[in-house]
Amino acid sequence: MNSCRSCGAAITWAKTTRGENIPLNPMPVVGGNIELKDGVARVVQPHPAVKLYTSHFANCPSANAHRKERRR
Repeated sequence: MNSCRSCGAAITWAKTTRGENIPLNPMPVVGGNIELKDGVARVVQPHPAVKLYTSHFANCPSANAHRKERRR
């Protein structure tokens, strides 16, 4: 487990289906939308009875400083 360089919160890293790194909040929660399977993060539909991960970008106060431009 690592910590965010900006806010110091605990994060864990995963790979997206495109092979890019994504910071995740380390504990799955109800309302999350990222399934982590074999170290690969995949966005799924939230389910009220299933705990899933959330991207750390969703709650980091400095998220915009770390975002990359989208590929087109």
